[in-house]
Amino acid sequence: MIKEPMISVIIPTYNRKEQLLHSIESVFNQTYSNMEIVVVDDGSTDGTRDEIKKIKDERVRYIYLEQNMGPSGAINIGVKEAKSEFIAFQDSDTKLHPEKLERQMKQMKDGRFGMVYHSYTLNQKIYPLPQIPKNEKEGRIYPYLLYSPMIGTPCMLIKKETFHKTGGFVSQLRCLEDWELSLRIARCTEIGFLDEVLLESNDSEQSVSKNAKAEMEALFYIMQVYYEDLERYPMAKKIHFNRIAQLQKENNLNEVYLKELQKYLTKTGQTIDDMLILYR
Repeated sequence: MIKEPMISVIIPTYNRKEQLLHSIESVFNQTYSNMEIVVVDDGSTDGTRDEIKKIKDERVRYIYLEQNMGPSGAINIGVKEAKSEFIAFQDSDTKLHPEKLERQMKQMKDGRFGMVYHSYTLNQKIYPLPQIPKNEKEGRIYPYLLYSPMIGTPCMLIKKETFHKTGGFVSQLRCLEDWELSLRIARCTEIGFLDEVLLESNDSEQSVSKNAKAEMEALFYIMQVYYEDLERYPMAKKIHFNRIAQLQKENNLNEVYLKELQKYLTKTGQTIDDMLILYR
């Protein structure tokens, strides 16, 4: 009997020892059995190390970082230490359905895909939005991803070689890092999609996605890196700037906005007048 391939599940954590144990349990409850769990502790000071010591299971490995790297940096280290050729992710805000990894690995065996993801719920709302056509969610979906994020980190199952080939997560990003990585992966490979809700998430007040400053910086970063492609899709570019304007207005981020806008204009050679056209 051929043994199923191993999956390395990377769990970054920082001062969330109670949630971490539930997160690990959610992985243990998977119907897919050949896995390891790599917990990357991003410098916690709440006794996370002591909690992990209570877990007597050789499938769990614990890495403590003396210097806080942020979620992206912590994940990159976890992937580097992973023993398997397939990488999945989990965090403390999500509940995995038991068959998640099994369903993704079955899809991955198709052979075409560098990454397979699935639908999920965030505060009980389904993403990607059900009304988005299937052909915009699976296959060569890079142009569609330019418009908005569809793939959350915990929904990803990635070939390790694909992760390394595309460079992994951008450590400087503290928000939308999953979107940016998805764009790079979609540039070089087909992406598989399971139209099934296999994960439930709740956006806590501590969540990175609540950080408007980090989101604005990430949006400007994406607009710089993917500038040439966004020029070919002006509606996608307009959507980005509208979201930035909303963040600026709702959170009084004028200083951050001007700083990031200047970097963007310097990078792209555009002017303020060019930007104003997008708001007309």
